[in-house]
Amino acid sequence: MLTFGPMIDSEMSRFAMWRYAVAYREARHIFGWASILTLLHGGYGRIPLIYGGGPAFTGPRPIVDYYETCCEPGQILIPAQEPLRTAVEADWLIFNGQLATHTARVAYFHLLPHRDILLPAFVNGIPPLEARLTPALYPVLRALFTLLLPLNPATVADSMSHTKRIVDEVDRRIGDGRRFLCGDRATLSDLGFATALAPLLLPEGYTAPIPRYEQMPDELRQIVDSFRQRPSAALVSHIYALRAE
Repeated sequence: MLTFGPMIDSEMSRFAMWRYAVAYREARHIFGWASILTLLHGGYGRIPLIYGGGPAFTGPRPIVDYYETCCEPGQILIPAQEPLRTAVEADWLIFNGQLATHTARVAYFHLLPHRDILLPAFVNGIPPLEARLTPALYPVLRALFTLLLPLNPATVADSMSHTKRIVDEVDRRIGDGRRFLCGDRATLSDLGFATALAPLLLPEGYTAPIPRYEQMPDELRQIVDSFRQRPSAALVSHIYALRAE
C-alpha cells in the first residue's frame, strides 16, 4: 500500500484492510512524490494506492467495494438491509467526504508553522533518501498544503464550524446509548467517522504518524481537549479499540 502516512485516507485504508483481514505492506513516501510514484504502479496520482499481485485500488472506498463482495459475514461494513444501507452511504459522504477535509485543514493550519514539530511526522517510515531531502523541501510542502486545502483563517474557521456541526449530530445520535452509529455492529459509518475525527482526538491505537498531544501547539491542544470531552470521543475510542482486539 503506497501512502503518505499522515493522510486520513491512508488511515481509513489501513482500517479497511484490517477489517477484511487482508495482509499488506505499507510503503510510505513524502507528499507529492507519493502521487508521482502511483503512476509507476498503475495508479493515476491519487493516494493511497493498493497494488502488487492482486487487485489494485486507489483510495479506501474501492477497497471496501471490492472486499464487501467476498468477505466473511462478520466483516461486512455496508449492511444489505434498508434503511441501514442508505444511512451508512449517507454517513460515508459526510464523514470521509466532508469531515475528513475539515479536520485535516484545522490540524495542518496549526501544525505547518511549526516545522520542528511536523517534520518528524513527514519523514516517519519513508525511504532514507526522501527523509534526508524533506527538511530542504519543507517550504515547498508547506506551500502545497496551504494551496491545496486551502489554509487561511477564514477557511479554518469555517471548517471548525462544520466539524462542530457534524460532531454535534453524531453526539445526538449516540445519545440514546447505542454502541455504533448504524445497527448493532461497526459499519463504514463508524470507521469513516473515527478516522476522520482522529486527528483532533488522537485516540489510542491511532496509527497515522502525526505529532503527539504533548508536542502540539497550545491552540491545537485546546481543540483536541474540547473534542475529547464530547460523547463521540468515546465512540471513536471504542472503534479504535476493536482493531486492538
